[in-house]
Amino acid sequence: MTRNRPDPLRVEFHLLDRQIVDLDGRPVGKVDDVELTRDPDGTYRITALLVGQYVLAERIGGLVGRLLRTLARRRGGGAPEPLRITAEHVQRVGSDVRLSLRAELLDLPPSETWLRDTLIARIPGRAVPGDEVVRASALLGRPVYDAAGRRLGKVTDLITRPDEHGRERTVAVLVTPRRRGRLLGYEREGQHGPWLLARLAAFVHRGTREVPWHEVRWKP
Repeated sequence: MTRNRPDPLRVEFHLLDRQIVDLDGRPVGKVDDVELTRDPDGTYRITALLVGQYVLAERIGGLVGRLLRTLARRRGGGAPEPLRITAEHVQRVGSDVRLSLRAELLDLPPSETWLRDTLIARIPGRAVPGDEVVRASALLGRPVYDAAGRRLGKVTDLITRPDEHGRERTVAVLVTPRRRGRLLGYEREGQHGPWLLARLAAFVHRGTREVPWHEVRWKP
């Protein structure tokens, strides 16, 4: 995932809910979650994009998530396995996520319903991070503390850069001291857009800052 990518890459802003297209531009689905693998040094690297209504349901949680899970089970006869697209097949990250292979090579899930397109929520997932493989939604929204145990806020995005092997690895988190919400890019310096929206975003997300990964503490 090192070609034609933003620098740095932000998991929530650049990947989640983005349309995925194959090598020929045909739609494959949307990024419902991102698989992260924890390495011995404590950083996470992006290993796969996850696609599927059940994955989306787990990420949303709550009543809407339970409804989506029920519908997914009825359609799939259980908890269907998500479509898992490994990171090395991602060719470009932009307005959509383009793959380096054609859709015929993927085991595509059933076509999505209107719920897929209308109930994309910004609610953090309910999963608890483990020691090895987690989903990005399990980290987004989690409280972050400094080394002294002081709460800094909640994670609103994960920031990655390629390591020496070209693997996207976490280098920082974006933390907001207030209620987590989608930032729409207006928290970045130099972002252009409607004046009123930019000022509103700046007010709502005042205090949002980047915390280097080595300074992140999950518990006081």
